[in-house]
Amino acid sequence: MTTFLKIILLLSTPIFVLVGAFIFLMNWNWFLIPLGLPNINIFHAAGLMTTITFLRGYQKVESKENALDQFITLILFNLFALVLGFIFHFFI
Repeated sequence: MTTFLKIILLLSTPIFVLVGAFIFLMNWNWFLIPLGLPNINIFHAAGLMTTITFLRGYQKVESKENALDQFITLILFNLFALVLGFIFHFFI
């Protein structure tokens, strides 16, 4: 992996943490608030995501060449979770 790509990945990490927290927050609002759980903000969502990541354990990147593919997969997985949550919340 080139130095430029490493810098881009490092600088984009806070953005993707906030995007992931937003997706977590939207799914929380759609599915857990109707069950009586309290409303949370984006910082609560980021903290919960961090806690869940910590509890799941560190997942090592298998190879440096594969890191970009895993990063793209993570982005697509998050978008998939948002779209599916958006569709499913209409059926509740």
